[in-house]
Amino acid sequence: MRPSHATELAAAVAAALEQLDQYRMLLEELIRSPDDQSLYRRNSDAFDAMGGLTASLPQIRVCWVEVLISRFELLDAMGRATVVDRADGRLARVYEKHLTTLESFHRLCWQYISTLIVAPQRREAPPRSMLQIAQRRVLEAERRVKHQRDLIQQLEAHDADASDAHRLLRTMEKVLEVMYFNLNVARQRSG
Repeated sequence: MRPSHATELAAAVAAALEQLDQYRMLLEELIRSPDDQSLYRRNSDAFDAMGGLTASLPQIRVCWVEVLISRFELLDAMGRATVVDRADGRLARVYEKHLTTLESFHRLCWQYISTLIVAPQRREAPPRSMLQIAQRRVLEAERRVKHQRDLIQQLEAHDADASDAHRLLRTMEKVLEVMYFNLNVARQRSG
């Protein structure tokens, strides 16, 4: 995979994660106010945007289908909910199941972003230890972060919109922080 293609995919998934945050926030409000049509429309728009950004990615597609199913079950439960259903917790159980599915989707997206950002170079010899694996991944991630910073400088020098590039850079820096932690754990285990 070309680095630019990996960067584009990572940016799309990062944008989907932002839509997921928006969707969760609106969903929480929608659970409290299920008859608010404007809120329902905004929630659906955030959900559709998230799906549009990730549904075509094979690595995420199965989990996305699970999210679709759990959302359908939740909307069905909300539409059928009576005072009794709310009182005995039926709707709350379906809502919790949907939140669990969303959390799985969230984790999978972050894992996918990290593989895109730190994809190992195929031409390298296989590493010999966990420490070497961690070191190589950190070096590759640092190289990609530097490349992203250079790209942002070029965009800003030409007065171009760099908001997506900044968003991706923040995501890459978060992943790099986790990788530094993993590298330190690998060093402690090997030393």
